[in-house]
Amino acid sequence: MLACHKQLSIPGSCAYSATVFTCLVSVQQPAQASCSDNAVLAEANRLASKRAYAEADKLYRRVIVETPDNSTAHHLYGRVLALQGNYEGALQQYKQSLRFSPKDSEIYNDIGVVLSISGRTELGGKFLHRALEFNGRFASALNNLGVVLDKLGAYRQASEVLLIALENQRLNNKIVELKAKVDAKLADSKTFDFGPPVSWQDVPESLKPAEPAEIPAIAVPQPVVAITPTVEPAPPKTEVANTNDKQWLAEATPLFLDLKSSGFAKVAVYGTGLVQVGNVSDSADALGEVDLSSGKVEISGEVVFDLNGKGELQVGNYKVQAKNDNCVFSINGENGALTCYAGDFAAANWSTIEATRGNGKVTIDADHCRYVYAQDDSEVGARDCDQVTLVGHAQGTIDRCGVVVLNDRSRAIARSCKKLTVMAHARARAWECEEVKELDHAKVEAGE
Repeated sequence: MLACHKQLSIPGSCAYSATVFTCLVSVQQPAQASCSDNAVLAEANRLASKRAYAEADKLYRRVIVETPDNSTAHHLYGRVLALQGNYEGALQQYKQSLRFSPKDSEIYNDIGVVLSISGRTELGGKFLHRALEFNGRFASALNNLGVVLDKLGAYRQASEVLLIALENQRLNNKIVELKAKVDAKLADSKTFDFGPPVSWQDVPESLKPAEPAEIPAIAVPQPVVAITPTVEPAPPKTEVANTNDKQWLAEATPLFLDLKSSGFAKVAVYGTGLVQVGNVSDSADALGEVDLSSGKVEISGEVVFDLNGKGELQVGNYKVQAKNDNCVFSINGENGALTCYAGDFAAANWSTIEATRGNGKVTIDADHCRYVYAQDDSEVGARDCDQVTLVGHAQGTIDRCGVVVLNDRSRAIARSCKKLTVMAHARARAWECEEVKELDHAKVEAGE
C-alpha cells in the first residue's frame, strides 16, 4: 500500500513524506504571484496546518479567482484537498497547476502519488516516471516510483530505481528494507512499459476504475531507468484506495519543529523543507543562511543544517552539544540524522548518529538513540541505544544497548547488551550480555 501524508508550507516549499519513504517536494513560485498573493497563501497554509480547512479553503480559492494562472496556488490547494481525502479535487488542482508549469517535476510527483493511492497505480507510475525525466535525481520521485514498480510486480525496475535513490539516502532504512524485499523477488519480475510522456491532459477527470485501454503501453526510447525489454505483462487488477489510506492522510498533519540554539549564530541550511525565522518563511534552499540567534526558528520537512564550532542545539526532541571549537557537523531535522565530522559531542534521542572522520577525530556520547554508526578512529560512548555499529579502528563503551556489531579491528567494552557480534579481528570485553558471537578471528573477553 502506498500511503503518503502532506506537509504544507508557504509558496516556495512543500513536502510529502510516506510510510515507506520520504518524498520531498519544492514548488517554484511563479513570476505572476504578487506579494499580496504570497501573504494570503502563507496564511492559508498556516490555517491548513492547524486543520482549519474551511478557512484555508476560502483563501486558496480567493487567490485562484484573482489569479487563475497562479500555478503555486493550484498546487498548494490540491495538497490540502488530498490531505482531506478529496483525491479527485486534488487532481483537478494539480492539473491546472501543471498547465501553467508544464515542466515542474514536483507536480508530476504529486499527481503520481495521488493516482497511486487512489488505485490508478499504472497511470501513477507514468507520472512519477515523467517527474524523473525532468529531474532524474529527484529523491521523492525515485522513492515513490520504486514503491509503485514493486506494487506492479516490476521488481527488477524497482530495484534499479531504489539503487539510484540510495546513492544519496544510504541511511534511509526504509528504502534499504524495500530494496532487499524487491531483490528477493527478482526471479518473478515483470516489466512495466511507461508508455509515451504524460502531460496535464492525461490527468483523469474521475478516479473510477479504469479500463486497461485507458493506460496505453507504448515503448519509450530512453526511459529514466534502463529497462531490459520483455513481453508486456497483463495489467494488474485495479486497486481502490481503502479507508485506511484516507484516514492516514487525514491524520498526518504537518509537523513544525522548534529549533533552539545556544552558541550558534548564522548557519547554512539546505533541503526542500520549510524554515521560519520570526515572521520570515521560505524553503531552506531559498534562504541559504539562517540567523539562529534572531528569535524563534521553526522547521518543517527535510532541512539540513551545516554547523561549525561550539554550542548547543535542540530540534524537537533531538539534542546535541558541540563541546569544543573544532566541531564540524550537520543535522537533518526531518529524519533526526546527526552526522559528525570532527569534534567532541554529547547527543540524545537521535534517529541516526554517524561519526566519520572528515576534518579531525570524532568523539560522541550518545543517549537513547536508535542507530549509532562510527568509523575510522572515532570514540563512542553509547547508552540505551537500539543499535550500535563500530567499524575501522573505532572504539567505544556501550551500555544497555540492543544490537551491537564490531567489525574490522574496532574495539569496545559492552555491558548488559542484548546481542553482541564481533567479527574481522575486532575485540570486545563483554559484561552480562545476553548473546555473544565471535566470527572471523574476532575475540571476546569476559568482563572482570
